[in-house]
Amino acid sequence: MPNITSLISQRIKPSCAVWEITLKCNSNCIHCGSKAGKTRLDELNTEESLKLVREIHDCGYKGVALMGGEPLIRDDWYDIAREIKKNKLELSIVTNGLTLNENIQELKGLKVDCVSLSLDGGSAKVHDYLRGIPG
Repeated sequence: MPNITSLISQRIKPSCAVWEITLKCNSNCIHCGSKAGKTRLDELNTEESLKLVREIHDCGYKGVALMGGEPLIRDDWYDIAREIKKNKLELSIVTNGLTLNENIQELKGLKVDCVSLSLDGGSAKVHDYLRGIPG
């Protein structure tokens, strides 16, 4: 096992880019650290997003985790996700799950590597209170 000095002297490169592709969100969580809700004025457009995916690949990253806000309500989320897979990067999506039913076929077709669902509290009542919406 290497000692701490040798680890510090090595150049450590991140393997996964975590990308908040939008702040737009269909929840209203009382604990949101991103202050999500509405789309940011300076969010990347589709063309800029696809270019960024290629740059992430060129930097040697192994994967991208899409999150937000709620990534699955961004109009071009599928185009971005498809570009990630096209560049042979692992794709993870962090979602509140509210649009999974309408997006499940696209997610299945993309062969997403990981879908993480946000759940809060030990009961529906607590979850709904923390999320600011029923469901």
